[in-house]
Amino acid sequence: MEKNIILKEVVITPTTKKRIEKKVDKLKKFFDKIATVDVLLEKDNSRYIAEIRTHLGHKTITAKKEAYNLAVAIDDVYKKIKREISEYKSRIRKK
Repeated sequence: MEKNIILKEVVITPTTKKRIEKKVDKLKKFFDKIATVDVLLEKDNSRYIAEIRTHLGHKTITAKKEAYNLAVAIDDVYKKIKREISEYKSRIRKK
């Protein structure tokens, strides 16, 4: 699985980078067919925007969250993408 972290007007510490990578690695447990994961972190005025795009071969699942704190934005977007992947996985099983 390929991981990309893209920063726009945001500087992150090595600890934050490790935290993001750990969360991205956990996504593989939910769905093993994830090819690439793009994590986009952006600062817009006083708000942080976190977005995760997972590429599942023929399908792309995207989650986006905003918060005043970068850590909160990262945690929220991780929860959202995890839920989206679980929903997609259950839809596939029903077919």
